[in-house]
Amino acid sequence: MPLLANAVDFPDASSIGSNQDVLILSAGAFPTSTADYSFVERNKILAQGYEPFEAVYDSKTGKCIRNCVYSQMSIEDEIEIINRDLVKALEAAKKYAPLIKEAEEEAKETETATAFPTGTTTAPQCLPNHPYIAGNQPLPRGNPLVGNPKITSDFGKRIHPVLGELQMHYGIDFSTPVGTPVFSPIAGMVEYVKYANDACGYQVKIRGGEFAVRFCHLSKMTVNKGDFINSGCQIGYSGNTGLSTGPHLHYEIYYQSRPIPPRQFL
Repeated sequence: MPLLANAVDFPDASSIGSNQDVLILSAGAFPTSTADYSFVERNKILAQGYEPFEAVYDSKTGKCIRNCVYSQMSIEDEIEIINRDLVKALEAAKKYAPLIKEAEEEAKETETATAFPTGTTTAPQCLPNHPYIAGNQPLPRGNPLVGNPKITSDFGKRIHPVLGELQMHYGIDFSTPVGTPVFSPIAGMVEYVKYANDACGYQVKIRGGEFAVRFCHLSKMTVNKGDFINSGCQIGYSGNTGLSTGPHLHYEIYYQSRPIPPRQFL
């Protein structure tokens, strides 16, 4: 399978399918206390290919009512868990620092994103590529868009702009016109390329070891499931598909299958 397939359009999104399992994280299936931080049911669900649908909270009580990590947890509880995960992710990132420095130096020498190291599962060099993202990055460092795009919605609690519900927003939204090239800041395998008409729209997820990234609301994809791509490679074009109020890119970072704030890695 080639590294970069022709850009794929999906004219009949409804025939491809949607996330009908949005209630799979029903609160009744989970413990009643957040004290058990070793609870792994959510990760088991993630391992089956489901995404962490945005948890919905009661605007008056602040308690989770749908798609909960734990039954009746508060939004402050979830933020505390995410902050702990972020600390772990930043600690893990330190061990990759020498590799990142080496990749950046090599990128400066070649003035382009580098190829995978010899002897690994390799893919040919991609064109086009991001001019400011080095190759061989084992963690998602850098902005998936070229330039300095405006962040219109940050990671964290918010009132959903379409549904009007108090939710956790598990990524950041960049304002960008439809058709803007989108690049992967991490080297890894394309875990999936799919559509969800009730949320993320056309989406791509790339996993590189402990870290993974996901891109939502795309208009076109230029990679296929199972492709190995280098950091800096283009994965598609931004769009306005799925549950969206206007053209933008929704970007998520995961550490050990749990969402963390992307700002620390831009």
